[in-house]
Amino acid sequence: VNVFDDANDKLLNPHQETHQIARDTIVLWAPLYDTGKLKGGLTVYKNSHKYGYFKHVKEKIKTLDKKWTKSYNHVEKRISSKFEKIDLNIKAGSVLLMNSKVLHCSYPTKKKGYVRMVLTERYSPLKKIPFLRDPNAPLNIPFVGVDYNKIRD
Repeated sequence: VNVFDDANDKLLNPHQETHQIARDTIVLWAPLYDTGKLKGGLTVYKNSHKYGYFKHVKEKIKTLDKKWTKSYNHVEKRISSKFEKIDLNIKAGSVLLMNSKVLHCSYPTKKKGYVRMVLTERYSPLKKIPFLRDPNAPLNIPFVGVDYNKIRD
């Protein structure tokens, strides 16, 4: 469960779902309340999934606006700016399914005193999880610096 309030201090820059158990996953994103211009929501970058995985940078947080984490991964603005941003309006009870290659981020909550809650889950194809094929394989989740386009599950 992700919780976003009107402080907007937990919003991340555009990123793809890396750091998963398999390279390609399906992301389930389900808001518990309607999303939209005032209540915030999910931004996707049109056609970004067609270009594979982009290089992500690990940024150490130096400001207090993201004190909930010490660092996070995202793509640089020069990459995200190449794509059209689409702020999705998703009704409560709906579910968005997207490929882990989709460049995305949250957009801010503008309604004062409002809290947006979202259920998220990631599904990895069972045949693509190395330690399920080989019981001796280590649980190895790729990290920053790995070219995800070269990983062959």
